[in-house]
Amino acid sequence: MNENGLKFLLTAKPDFEFLDDGLLVTAELKSLASGTMSVDWLVSGLDPFGGLRCFLTTRVSCSAMNEAEAQNQIRQMLPAILSLATLARTSSGLTQASRNDIVVQGIEQVIAIHLAKHLASLEAEGAVHTAAARTALEAAFCKSVGLTKYVDFLARFEGVPVTTVRRRLDNARTLGLIPKRLETDE
Repeated sequence: MNENGLKFLLTAKPDFEFLDDGLLVTAELKSLASGTMSVDWLVSGLDPFGGLRCFLTTRVSCSAMNEAEAQNQIRQMLPAILSLATLARTSSGLTQASRNDIVVQGIEQVIAIHLAKHLASLEAEGAVHTAAARTALEAAFCKSVGLTKYVDFLARFEGVPVTTVRRRLDNARTLGLIPKRLETDE
């Protein structure tokens, strides 16, 4: 990853981050017009077949009136969020999420956090052997969180031209790492 890719990743820091049994949980606080707050949750990890997937995205309102109260409520919600995500993990998670505009707004930074942490772990374990394999994992994850312009996103994330991402996806298809391109694919 080049310098541009690193800058893209370092601009994002979630309000709350938790790692449990390979599940990465992030929570973003949002202030509502009513003066209360809501929490956007995203939980990701490896499915039983080794695919990087999103297992849960949701927005939950909380009665907190400030960030300290919200952090406390996040900690109280965490067991339920983990329980739901663990159940979803047994069904391999989402392979193609429908766009949930409430949750997907501004989610690129959160996706970058999840991708970077999972890829670092997988690469440390020696589980990602080629650029095509890495891009296949990244694309599947982006689709699982409902990101429609994932090729452009991955080019920014990796700090490479869009044509490089497309070439890697084509190589991954040739290697059988991802299904053949459909008309709806980028």
